[in-house]
Amino acid sequence: MGTFAYGINNAGQIVGSYVDATGTHGFLFSDGTFTTIDDPLATQGTFALGINNAGEIVGLYVDAAGDHGFLDIGGTLTTIYPLGTQGVTGGATGINDSGEIVGFATIPEPSTLAMNLAVLLGMGRRMGRKRLTGSIGKVHSS
Repeated sequence: MGTFAYGINNAGQIVGSYVDATGTHGFLFSDGTFTTIDDPLATQGTFALGINNAGEIVGLYVDAAGDHGFLDIGGTLTTIYPLGTQGVTGGATGINDSGEIVGFATIPEPSTLAMNLAVLLGMGRRMGRKRLTGSIGKVHSS
C-alpha cells in the first residue's frame, strides 16, 4: 500500500516504513536485503526514521497510549524516553555518529516552558556510546 524511506547512512543502508494489509512496519534495506522491524510492543505500527554509520536505528512505535521512541542496536530494540519523562509520548527521529538522538515529545502540560526545554535538551545527551541519558524502558528483542 505504500513504502516510505526516511533515513540513509554512508554505507547505503536505508530505513523507513511500509504499509500492508496487516499494518505499518519499519524496515532496514541493507546489501540487497530487506528486513522488517516490528517493535513487539507496537499495536498500531512501527516506523524506522533514522540510521547512523554504526547501523544504529531510531524510530517510534505506536500503541494505545501513543507514540514511543526506540533504539535498535543489532536487532535489539530498547524503548527510549526523553530525560525524566518516562510515560510521555514521543519518538526518536534521528541519530548521529556520536549516538546523539533527536526527536519529539508530547508534554501533558505544554504551557510549562521549562519542562519543554528540559525534554529537548535531555533527548540529545548521552552518558556513553551506547547509554542514553534519561529513563530507558524495557529492553526487548524483536
